[in-house]
Amino acid sequence: WFKIDKNLITREMLGRYNKMSEELNIPFTLAKPEIIEQRIVAPLVSAKRNACIGDFLASIALSGLVGEMLTVLVWEINSKERKNKKGTLLKDRKILDTNFDKIQQSLRINIIEAFDYIDPSEAEIFRRLANTRNKILHKWTDSYSRNEIEKMAIDCFSYAAILVKKIIQLELANSSSVKINPKVLSYIKSK
Repeated sequence: WFKIDKNLITREMLGRYNKMSEELNIPFTLAKPEIIEQRIVAPLVSAKRNACIGDFLASIALSGLVGEMLTVLVWEINSKERKNKKGTLLKDRKILDTNFDKIQQSLRINIIEAFDYIDPSEAEIFRRLANTRNKILHKWTDSYSRNEIEKMAIDCFSYAAILVKKIIQLELANSSSVKINPKVLSYIKSK
């Protein structure tokens, strides 16, 4: 799983893995559409792996990517609800003058919160993830110790994992079936 020689795996790496495993345990992935696997599931798994082996900046960047892709997913799964007074579906360009995925993350978070696609507690987690990511990856003058960066990597992963759980709502219903957010399921079926 670590994708490194087993002789290089340390007790410290295993400790981080155990700590991070408390937040998210998806024993399977969504096969279709591939974009969910490529943009959310695989980067989240890679963020965890990178943090475990000590590549904290890569983990922070990947966790931030997951947050950004989740805002786009939330927008996409709610697209059928955006209608004008006549009941006609609105196109993104009519609302935003651009595509949703082209605007900055802070604005995406504000928009999906304003449309009530996420609740204030979810919006706060999105903001913590984005702010922590930006603080470590986009501030030239700030510097942090390795321990501070490690904590930020674990925090970013935790925020991303919590958001994946809240938005996708993927869980075992019983021994033979799974439950998933109905809007995500509808999105998957439409692709």
